[in-house]
This record gives sequence, structure tokens and C-alpha cells, in this order.
Amino acid sequence: MSCQTKDSKVCNKCKAEKPETAFSKNRTMKDGLQCQCKMCCKLYQRSEEDKVADRRKQAQYRKTKNGKAARKRAKARYGQTERGKAARKRSFVLQLLRYPNHHKARVAVNSAVTAGKLAPAATFQCAYCGNAAQQYHHWHGYDRQHWLDVIPACRKCDKASHKSKETA
Repeated sequence: MSCQTKDSKVCNKCKAEKPETAFSKNRTMKDGLQCQCKMCCKLYQRSEEDKVADRRKQAQYRKTKNGKAARKRAKARYGQTERGKAARKRSFVLQLLRYPNHHKARVAVNSAVTAGKLAPAATFQCAYCGNAAQQYHHWHGYDRQHWLDVIPACRKCDKASHKSKETA
């Protein structure tokens, strides 16, 4: 490897000294050029088919037991960071601003359960599929007069009923 001259640069990948015209521009670098030559960048650049294949593999992995567990751990780690806490807070505030009656309706149902006016949803079966219910579904909507017009539902059926309302 020879000493670098003024009009040449050494590529970090192939370690060859090449003219500056063999490097792409990069304003963030001290000399204003990429650290790898154009040829090396082209060789190591992934094709669109490779990227699509990788996304498919990742999607398949996320469906496996290990993939789900890894995703759950990653979400938990992110939730503990300052950035994750801020994101959760922003999301909650946006939901409150976007749908103020949803939150008030849930609070009303939780208060009714605490006061004994409503039995906990877990003591019932889902009104849609018959499985164990985990929550109440506001089937008449979130207007004040319907806050306690609820039916027990599992999370899956509740989510499906909300999606069907959105598409209708």
C-alpha cells in the first residue's frame, strides 16, 4: 500500500489506493468523500429482491414462539427507556385528545365494577364467541348515555367488532 497522495484516497474495504473520482461525495466526511470506493459500494449493496426476502424471513420469525418472545422482550426494554416512556405518554395523550369519550366511558365502567354495580368482565363468557371474556365492549358507542351499555367480550372479538365498524 503506497502513501496516499493529494488526488487519491485509500478505500476502507478493498484497501486499494484509488483516485478521488472513484469515490462518491459525502459531505459529512472530513475530506468530503465516502470511505469506500464506488466499486466496493456497488458490490456490497443489497438488491431489492434480497431486501424483500429478508423481510419475509423476519416476518416468519416473528410468528414463531421465539420470535414473539424476542419481540416482547425488545418492547419491554424499549418501554423502560426515557424515549419509550415519552412515546407511551404521547400515544396516551393523543388517544385522549382524539377520542375523549372512549376514555371517559372506560373510566365509568371501571368505576361501576369497583362500586359493585357491574360484575367483572372475567366472570362472563364472550358474547360473540363464548370464550372467557376479558373486557367490556361498548356496543352502542361511547356517548354519555351509553357508557354503561356494555357486553362482555374477549379481546379478539372486541378488536374485530371495532374493525368491522371502521370499514362499514
